[in-house]
Amino acid sequence: MPRKHGSRRAVQAGEGISQDNEKAPAAAGARSDAGVRWNPLFAVAAVALGLITSLNTLAGGFAADDSTQILNNTLIKHLGNIPNAFFTSVWAFASTDIVFATDTYYRPLFNVLLMVNYAIFGSSAWGWHLANALIHSGVVYLVYLLLREISRDEWVACISAVLFAVHPVHSESVAWISGITDPWMAVFALPAVYCYWKYSRGGRKSLLIGSAGFYFLALLVKETAVAVPLFILFCEAWYFGNSRPWSERTRRAAGILMVFAVPSAIYLVMRYHALSGVLFGSVPLYPLADAVQTIPLALIKYLGLMVVPSGYSYLH
Repeated sequence: MPRKHGSRRAVQAGEGISQDNEKAPAAAGARSDAGVRWNPLFAVAAVALGLITSLNTLAGGFAADDSTQILNNTLIKHLGNIPNAFFTSVWAFASTDIVFATDTYYRPLFNVLLMVNYAIFGSSAWGWHLANALIHSGVVYLVYLLLREISRDEWVACISAVLFAVHPVHSESVAWISGITDPWMAVFALPAVYCYWKYSRGGRKSLLIGSAGFYFLALLVKETAVAVPLFILFCEAWYFGNSRPWSERTRRAAGILMVFAVPSAIYLVMRYHALSGVLFGSVPLYPLADAVQTIPLALIKYLGLMVVPSGYSYLH
C-alpha cells in the first residue's frame, strides 16, 4: 500500500510538473523579455503606423503613368465596364504608340480597383492616395496575422509588422497611385499563404481550397502572385518535410500543387483570351541574356536597400 501511495504521489507530482511546463510557454508569450505584458492594441498600433507614415502622400498628385492610366483612361470612368476588365488588357484603352508594341498586362482586379476609386474620388488625387494608404495599412495587419501564425509569438509578429509598415521599400507602391498593384495583390496573396499555413498544421481541406481561391484572386491583380505556389512547394519539400521521407514529401507536394494548378489553368485561359493569344509577349522588352545577367545585381542591390534603406530614387 505505501508503495502504491508513493507511486500515486509520483504520478501526481509528474502531472504537476507537466502542467507547469505547459503553462510556461503561455506565460512567456504574455510578456516580453523586458517584462511588458502583451496587449492586442499593439497590433493596432502597427497598422496605425502604416497609415500615419503614408498620410504625407495625400498632398501629392498624379505622377508618371497616372496621367495616362487614370486621368485619360476611358475604361475606368464607368462602373458598367467592370465585366470588360476581365476580357481586356490593362492598356486596352490606349493606342500602341503610348505603351508597348505588345501589351502583356492582364490585371482585371487592378482595373476594377481603378474603377471603384474613380467612382468615389474622380480626378481628386488625394482620394486615390488615401485609398493606397488604407490598402497598405490593411496589408500591415495581414502581415501581422501571418507572422503570428508562423512564429506563434505575438511580439515577433508585431515588431515585424511595424518594420514592414514603415520601411521605405514600400514608398513607390504607396506614394505612386498606379504602383498599388503590389499591395493590392498582397491583400489576396497573404491570406492565401495564411490559409495554407493553417491547413499544414490542422489538415482541414477547406483551408487548402480557400488558399487556392485567394491565390486565384491575387493572380487577377498581378501575375507575380505565381510566387505563392512556389513558396508552398518550398514549405512542403523542406520546411515541413524534414520529418517525412522524401517520397511522402513528393506525393504530398504534388497533391497540393494539383489543387493550385486549377486556378492557374483558369487564369491562363482568361489571360490568353483577353490578350488575343498573347500569354507572355511575342517581343521581349529586353534580351534574355541581359536580363539573366542583371538578376544577381538586382538581388544584391535590393537586399542591400532592405537592410540599409538609403539611396532610394524615383527610378533605380
